[in-house]
Amino acid sequence: MAGVTVGTNAQAAADTDATAGGDDVRRRWLPSWPPSLPQAVILVAALCLIAGLIGWRLAQADHPDRNSVDVGFLEDMQTHHLQALEIGYAYLEHGTDPTLQHIAHDIITDQGIEVGQMRTVLSEWGFRSTPDPEGTAMAWMHEPHPAQQMPGMASPADLDRLRAAEGLEADDLFSQLMIRHHQGGIHMADFVATDAETTNIRNFARGMAASQRTEIGEINAVRGRLGLAPVLQ
Repeated sequence: MAGVTVGTNAQAAADTDATAGGDDVRRRWLPSWPPSLPQAVILVAALCLIAGLIGWRLAQADHPDRNSVDVGFLEDMQTHHLQALEIGYAYLEHGTDPTLQHIAHDIITDQGIEVGQMRTVLSEWGFRSTPDPEGTAMAWMHEPHPAQQMPGMASPADLDRLRAAEGLEADDLFSQLMIRHHQGGIHMADFVATDAETTNIRNFARGMAASQRTEIGEINAVRGRLGLAPVLQ
């Protein structure tokens, strides 16, 4: 049975990028902001490719069945992550706080890569690799919701307000929407971290939840600096 296989050289390069100059590397290949729709599509495709090139593998030869927590999570979290990219893009249209801009760039990059990982695993397991954004989500954790109403998902009106906002209003809206979005993602990932069938997916979900908790703390710190109240659970 194949476990998590990480290309040694690729992983070392990824670790070096994350700790020494990674932000500069990201800025060199990220498109201008805000991107056009074709640019956004190209960026997501590039991030999916990077997920494969750096050698991260979550799939196992003995995979779970179609109705498992593992498969349901990988499908639904793609929809959730893709909206995080949309929120990040919307803020970068008019947002000007340097720290929030940096966080938005990181979310677009990191969650785009995770979408690529999730699609790769589903494909290797023989399942549809892309989610149905109009379908029912979270039945695998006994909380069925329309996919667009999963916990933390912003409404179309929320996104329209964010795209139109400027200055402190944009900072406030983006930080609120992203914290709520992360809280919804953590709710799902925490369940998977204990209930998924495969060790790889449990660990993947655990790492995702930890990363998003860290970002919530960072975003709330910016809110404090801007004189905005923290967004609490």
